[in-house]
Amino acid sequence: MAITEFIVPGTPISSGASGRSRTHWKNAVSEAALAALPDKHALVADSVRVTIVYFYVSTDLDLDNIIKPILDALIGVIYVSDFQVANIEQERLFWKALHQRLSINLRQPQKRRETLFSLQLNL
Repeated sequence: MAITEFIVPGTPISSGASGRSRTHWKNAVSEAALAALPDKHALVADSVRVTIVYFYVSTDLDLDNIIKPILDALIGVIYVSDFQVANIEQERLFWKALHQRLSINLRQPQKRRETLFSLQLNL
């Protein structure tokens, strides 16, 4: 079940960015999420699955470094705690356009069998 999907224009920042830059980016993510949500929405109390697609033009950032600020920006907007994020899918794509952007999709995960640890690499 889809919770919401939205686009954030601009270049994401990494978790190691300055406090001012991180705050500015987190506000942009929060505002884009709020604009996509219906009025008087309730925070999700269950687990969520997040898909992040980073469309880059010239600045190619490490995906693992841009996730934390995005998830933190959605606390109190989509969910109560980023601990609720049960699954993250991420992708980086070259974008033949003028401006970089980020696509974020949040939905509730499908029920699965419990696994202690699983890692799959497709080379």
